Amino acid sequence: MSDTFSYPPRFMGRSEAARYMAVSITTFDELVADGTFPRAKKLKTKSVWDRVDLDRAATGVPEDGRSVKQQMFDHYQKQN
Repeated sequence: MSDTFSYPPRFMGRSEAARYMAVSITTFDELVADGTFPRAKKLKTKSVWDRVDLDRAATGVPEDGRSVKQQMFDHYQKQN
């Protein structure tokens, strides 16, 4: 029996997650580091990203591309 559905896997490795989010691996790593994208989960010894978490993060990315943390920092800087 073959799988006839076309869908992304629920868990992805780093390169697949970067491709899913349409960014380079370097950019993906930077976005994970600054909190824009979620950190990996561990399945035994393998680091994986959950597609649902990535989708949630993509929904939260502002149109101007700044992370939520960066927006908060900028807002704080303007007030002080």
